[in-house]
Amino acid sequence: MSVELELAVNNWASAWVAQDFDKYLQSYSTALILPPNLEFSQWKVSRKKKLSKPKFIEVLLSDVKVVLNSNNEAVVRFVQRYRSNT
Repeated sequence: MSVELELAVNNWASAWVAQDFDKYLQSYSTALILPPNLEFSQWKVSRKKKLSKPKFIEVLLSDVKVVLNSNNEAVVRFVQRYRSNT
């Protein structure tokens, strides 16, 4: 399962870099925990604008660590470096 989770995180980052909003969005659950008074549909519109605005996006992931627990849950931690022209 660790390999699959690491691949999912890398796919998320790759979609972000490619500014492929549909693939990027597939990495998120509609049950995403958002700030109070922010609906998923509002978040989605906001993210789409932010993703399409830059001329380039660079996302570098390092120190990816997957921790599996006994409740059939996992935590993925990583260091993310983000850069764009905006």
